[in-house]
Order: sequence, then structure tokens, then C-alpha cells
Amino acid sequence: MAKVLISIVYYGETDSIKDAVDSIERGTSVSRQILLVHNGGDRKAIEDIVSEYGDVRIVDMPKNVGFGAGHNASFKDSGEGSDYFFIVNPDVVLKTDAVDKLVEYMEANPDVGAAVPRLTDNEGNLLSVYRRDPTVTDLFLRRFIPFGFKKRYAYHTMQDEDYETEHEVPFPQGSFLCVRSSVFKNVGGFDERFFLYMEDADLCRKIRRDHKCMYYPKASVVHFWNKGSHRSLKLFMIHMSSMIKYFNKWGWKLS
Repeated sequence: MAKVLISIVYYGETDSIKDAVDSIERGTSVSRQILLVHNGGDRKAIEDIVSEYGDVRIVDMPKNVGFGAGHNASFKDSGEGSDYFFIVNPDVVLKTDAVDKLVEYMEANPDVGAAVPRLTDNEGNLLSVYRRDPTVTDLFLRRFIPFGFKKRYAYHTMQDEDYETEHEVPFPQGSFLCVRSSVFKNVGGFDERFFLYMEDADLCRKIRRDHKCMYYPKASVVHFWNKGSHRSLKLFMIHMSSMIKYFNKWGWKLS
């Protein structure tokens, strides 16, 4: 049986993380280890989860090291013994047995390096989290003219695809992503120069050198997406810094 490592980087999301872990425990039958990476915030909340479930452990970080570095620490702790590495946000709840379904899909498709489920809001509406490789134009319009250039936005977010069928996604959002552990190791995990934002685009771009990144609709999760950088100046500046690092690394493609 395949072994799964599920990594959740925690930074004080007390209200949501218990629901996330509960849904994974209820809806998952594969052999698993869940690691809660404590990046800051109230530790008591995750201590209570650990006391309830025997397959949950805490990985303590000395400070908030960022999203990618937190997941790298999780993989370094237990990834070597796993077949699949799940990168999961603390504001995600499983709608189906999504972990089991993604593992089954990956087992049947060895050319797939990463797979993402159907991500919806709480009402079941598909979220616009499946994207083509970002360009300077796409990210500029998204940040500064969010209600204009609808055709360009629809193209970037792959709204021309049929989301009832599986298909390749160059840049799936990293809020719930299944990565083959051997592939995650071979590409060097997340680039820790990205503290937050764009690290998922960078990771998937590295994976796609030799493998596919796929959308798989038979697995479904709910994502309570808060778009923090749209409301916080600090997060906005972090997002801008990450965008510059991304384009310096992969090239400043305008469109």
C-alpha cells in the first residue's frame, strides 16, 4: 500500500486547522502521516489535535520560515519514507476521499509528477486556481486592474478547459497538491527564496521538466480562500517581491 505524508504549515489558523485535519482523518484510508509545521501562532490548538489522533505530529520551526521552507522541513522530517507528499493549506476541507482518489490516480499514471483536485468554495463553485504559466502582463493585470481585461484573465485561469475531465495544468495553486515524493526530492523541493507566493508556480515549473502536472476532477476539496495579499500591505509587498524573484529566475515574459 502507498504511504502518504500530508504536510500542513500552520501560522495561527486556529479556527480552520482542526476542521482540515478532521476531514482528512474521516475521509482517508491510505497509510498516512500528518505533520503540522508550527510556523508561529497558538501552539495549543495543534497540541489538542495531536492528542486526538495518533498519526499527527508537530514539526516546530524556530521562527516563521515561510510556506515553502515549512513544507521542505516537513519533507526532510518524514518524506523519505513516503510515496506521495501532500501539500495542504490549513483552510482546506476534504469534500470527498480526495487523498485516496489522488493516490489511486497517481499510481495509475507514472508520468504524472503532481496532481491537483477540484477546488471549490463552500457553495461548490469552482475556484479560479488553475493557471497557465504566469507572465508579467497577467500578474500586473491581476494585481492592479482586477476587473478589466476579462478575456485575458479567463485565458490565464484556463477557463476554456472542461473541468469535468482531467487535463494538464501548468500552474495549479499549491493549496492542495499531491506530489510524487521521488519527484519532490529530485527537483529539490520548494525554492526557499520565495517566502510566500509564487513558490507553487516555481515548483510546478520544475516538476514539468520531466513530468506532468494534472487536474483530476474525481477528487474534490473545499478551499476557504481569503486572498490575504489583496487586503494587507505587508503581504502585498511580499507578493511583489516573490513575483520579481520568479521572473528573474524564469525570464520576464510579457505575454
